[in-house]
Amino acid sequence: MDRSFPTVITLGNKQQIVGQSLYYQAKNSTSSSFTGLVSAPQCTADALNGTDVEGQILLCVPQSRDQNALIPGTNFGQALQYVRNHGGIGLIFPQYTTDNLGPIQDICQGIACVLVDRDTGKQIANYWDATSVPVAKIAPATTVTGKEVLAPKVALLSSRGPSPDYPEA
Repeated sequence: MDRSFPTVITLGNKQQIVGQSLYYQAKNSTSSSFTGLVSAPQCTADALNGTDVEGQILLCVPQSRDQNALIPGTNFGQALQYVRNHGGIGLIFPQYTTDNLGPIQDICQGIACVLVDRDTGKQIANYWDATSVPVAKIAPATTVTGKEVLAPKVALLSSRGPSPDYPEA
């Protein structure tokens, strides 16, 4: 069955961006009001050390040449643990594809973890750069099934063609 779990991220400029999430819980909900948006160029434990995320949403903005940063795994886990340990309420994580929700389904529990594609991550980062006090809110995910799913997606392990970040690949 075709399913997707769209999750709306609303930025302070009222722009709405859609990611994928399994976030349904109201605990620490960010959907009712805007909250601070913190950006980090690397979301490893060392790079995040000292970043104030209390009561805020963390946006991971990986360096364009850091292949591992765009694959939910070690960096995602470290960023989520940092958010959880330091009182954060959300995590927005750009990756190569937003169809792989496996890494987040069991570990986010109560924290709004939203996966977005690289281009969407860049849009959010551009908003963050252009705003003196960036804020966002994350709505709980909805479930869309069958014909309502917009289109088939590229498989996680598929070649996606030329990359502006890796033209030699």
